[in-house]
Amino acid sequence: MRTRLSPLLWAPSIVVLVALAGCVPTDESDPGTTATPTPSATATQVPTPTPTTSPSAGPDAVPLSIPCAELITPDAMYAYSPAFALVDQAPASGSLADRALDYQGTACTWVNESSGETIVISVAQLSDGTLAALRSELDASSTPVTAFGVDGYFDIVGGAGEAQVLSGPYWLTATSPVFGEAADVQDLVDAALSTLD
Repeated sequence: MRTRLSPLLWAPSIVVLVALAGCVPTDESDPGTTATPTPSATATQVPTPTPTTSPSAGPDAVPLSIPCAELITPDAMYAYSPAFALVDQAPASGSLADRALDYQGTACTWVNESSGETIVISVAQLSDGTLAALRSELDASSTPVTAFGVDGYFDIVGGAGEAQVLSGPYWLTATSPVFGEAADVQDLVDAALSTLD
């Protein structure tokens, strides 16, 4: 004998099924697919700032063209040593004189006709900013001397004496293996400075 279930017992089961059916999200256009959540905001790419061109700084130096025979006259070199003759020879790459040429200055070479030793003297007229930077560089890395009566420095580099002088807007250098100390080049520095004054 079958027992008939009371309709009151079916009612809770139907309610549960209907409730569960209402919990499944569906895409309105396709009832068989599950809806994908849509993000509320999308990431935006921040534009890269365009670099601006800064105004160019002033020139590092003022072009300076002075004849070598005027910078150190033949008489001044003869008084220093009659063995040295002025020659048309470019300074060594990376030397102080080569750097002076980069600043549009003048570089001059004399050769001892007996020994082949050279004296290289250069001068450049620098801007205030470049001169200040060079002075700081020399103060940090070179030996100051008082022999030249102005801001002077002297060092032995690679077997050659290097004198560097800052006078007014000028940067004067003198390099030679015959310079063992600042006093050895003082007469030539004085002669060049008198020309520049």
